[in-house]
Formats: sequence, C-alpha cells, structure tokens
Amino acid sequence: MPTSSTLTEQLATLGIHLPAWPEEPEGDSATGDWIQRGKAYAEGVRLWRAQLRNAPESTKGVVDQLLRYLHDTGQVGVWDQLVYSAIKPEVQGSADYERWQACSKLIRSSALTPSQLLGMTLEMAREQRLAAATYGVKRLLKELPGMGRQERLQLCSELVATANTSRLMTDAQSGSADWERAVGLHEEMVGLLATAIAAEMPADSSRGGHQKEGTGLLSRLDAINNCLGSKGAHGHAVFIQICREKLPELLSNWRGERPWLVEVGCSREIIEGQNSTVQLLALAQELGLPFAGIDLDHANIEALERDYRESNASWITGKGEEELQKWDRPIAACYLDAYDFWHASHSDLRQKAYVESYGSRINDAECHTMHLEAARHCSRLIPPGGLLGLDDTWIEKDVWAGKGALALHWLLDQGWQLLSCANRGTVLLKQGVEQ
Repeated sequence: MPTSSTLTEQLATLGIHLPAWPEEPEGDSATGDWIQRGKAYAEGVRLWRAQLRNAPESTKGVVDQLLRYLHDTGQVGVWDQLVYSAIKPEVQGSADYERWQACSKLIRSSALTPSQLLGMTLEMAREQRLAAATYGVKRLLKELPGMGRQERLQLCSELVATANTSRLMTDAQSGSADWERAVGLHEEMVGLLATAIAAEMPADSSRGGHQKEGTGLLSRLDAINNCLGSKGAHGHAVFIQICREKLPELLSNWRGERPWLVEVGCSREIIEGQNSTVQLLALAQELGLPFAGIDLDHANIEALERDYRESNASWITGKGEEELQKWDRPIAACYLDAYDFWHASHSDLRQKAYVESYGSRINDAECHTMHLEAARHCSRLIPPGGLLGLDDTWIEKDVWAGKGALALHWLLDQGWQLLSCANRGTVLLKQGVEQ
C-alpha cells in the first residue's frame, strides 16, 4: 500500500499538510523492521497533536469537519479514527474521557497493521493507559507467532521504557498514586523485561528450553493486568467474590448439563479496573464452567472471539434480552451490564452505536426496561442457589436507581435474596423454591 492513511492526502488538497505515516510493505505487513515503523507511528501521533494544537482555529475546524464527513460516509479508516481520538482533547478541547473510551475500544480492531497496533500501544503507554498498552503487546505476541526472540525482547523493552515505571514510583512517593500498587506494577514490568531477556538467550533443553515461544511473556502480561485490575472498585469485583463463595455448593450437587456463566454486555473498552469480561472469563475457567458473552456490538464480539479463541467460550452478537429469551441451557450465574444508563460522560462514538442499534441515544427508560426483561429471563434460567448480578445499580434516597431500577423491584418480589449492593452494583441469590 502506498501509505497507511489517505487522510493526509485529502487534507493536503485542502492546504493542510501534516506528517505522513510510514510506508507499509505489500503482503505481510509484519515484515522488515515493523517495530521501527511502529515507533514512527507513535511519534507521528505526537507530531499530529503538536502541529494541529498550534494550528489556526479555522484549520482545526476543517480537519474536524472532514473527519466527521468521512466517518458518517464510512470512508475513514480505523487508524485515522484512532489518531484523531488520541489528539482531539488537545486539538478540539473535547472531554478527556472520550479519548480513552474511543482509543481503548479501537485498539482492538483487526484492521490495524502490526505496526499501527504497536504505534498506538506505545502512545497509550506514554499516557499511562497501561491496561490498553499491555493488551496491545499481548495481541502482537499472540498474532505474530513468527516473531523472533530479539523482536520479542525489543517489543517488551519498548513497552517498559515508554510506560516509565520510574514516573509511577515518583507519583507514589509524592502521594498522588497508591504506593503498593505502584511498587507492584514496577516489579511486574521489571519481571516482564527479565523474562524477555532470558527468553532471548539460546534455548537450554535441560531447563525446558523448548517451551512454547512467548508463553512466559504472556503470563507476565497477565500478571501486569491483574495488578492493574486492582485500580478502582467496580460491581463485577464483588460479583466475582460472591460467585467464588456461593457457586461451589451449587456445583457440588449439580447433575446433568454443566451450567453456564453468562455476561450480558461485554467490556468494549480496555480501561483499568473496568474490564469485567476478562475477569469473568477467568472465573469461569477457575470453576470449570462454559462461558458465554452476549453483546450488541458485532465488532466487539469479533475481537473477543479472536482474543480468546482458545477458551471454552461462546460469543454471541445480539440484544441481551432477546438472546436470553432464546437461551435454553442452565445458567449458574449471570452478570447484567448491558444498555447504559444516562450520564454526561458518554462519548460520541458510544452514543452513535446506540443510535445505530436502538434508534435513539442512551436514555434511562430503555435502559431500565431492557434490564427488567433480561432479569425475567434469567429468573427462568438460573436454578436455586444461582446468582444474578446487575452492574451500575444502587440505592438513592431509599429508591433503586441505575440500570436495575425496575429489575430489582421485580426480583425482590419474586423472592430473590439481595446479597450485596456494594460498589454501585447488586448481587442476588435465587432462593431454594422455584418461582
């Protein structure tokens, strides 16, 4: 391909000249010095930001209008969307949360070349969005099985250097970051680099040198993500804890088809402490249960299928309430985290997805109805002793609010036992009498 983006050419015809992107080779785009191209992509993001940030307001307006037009007509590529999402707060003054919602979602696209994926991985690491950055490195390790040892070492070195763990420690010493968490991340990053260095050395058969290439690095990246997952406290953390406490009793007496662990509304963005899908999938594996993820976003389901193809999981595109209505297998536990409730921090990208799927922007009426319908179907599918979790559901002035505002009333009337309403999420146990 001549360039990795035609946007620069279209802007040039309007008299706006921005740095071009690296040339990508024909055929296999992971050839040549693809890591160097990835670093050039990352530097290009910074150059675009600096150049547009200092451009006249009229120029900024032209760029924004062109991107909107190309997006609405389906002509803008994923890389162009990613770059503009990454620099838009500085260029257009948009909210910072929009940057991370968009970037941490689009980084999962299969349309990115390996070099582009690395470029945005390094940009995310530089901005301390380490969950998305480690995800990018893990994708590259898994999707480029022919990567040599020296390339793996260089890849991990770039992540560690760009993430700048010394900055984490400085923030912790100043009191602006959690000390134990900063130390843990620093240790895990050092461990990743040490593992990469050891793997770069010639294999020693007496020490198990024929272990599958990259396995140790993937484990190290998982450990980093586990450490990152400790940031914040979200509803799925309590749900997982209660599943570990309650489900073994249900499963010990279970006969027949193995019940499922189901999530309705899978994680679309890779944000620290909020990636419930990965943690619920790990819980299913821990308990020996098949897992099903249901989400309306087809691109999200495709990415999950690609990233977790080796897992005992089914990924279903569709509306949660409709898919549960068709479901005919037992469910040990279900986590409902689908249609969002309204708040002011939804990005344009997220709102557009709802307009395309539901015909309207996010609103509480449809949110409450959807979760009520889903809860009704779950009540039929979950046996006594099973669990149901509803994220973003809380008590406000003695009234249920959030996603489960209607569902909680119905469930409690049906005899479900409320176990927790911590962290703005609820967990309920189905009592021993079938409803």
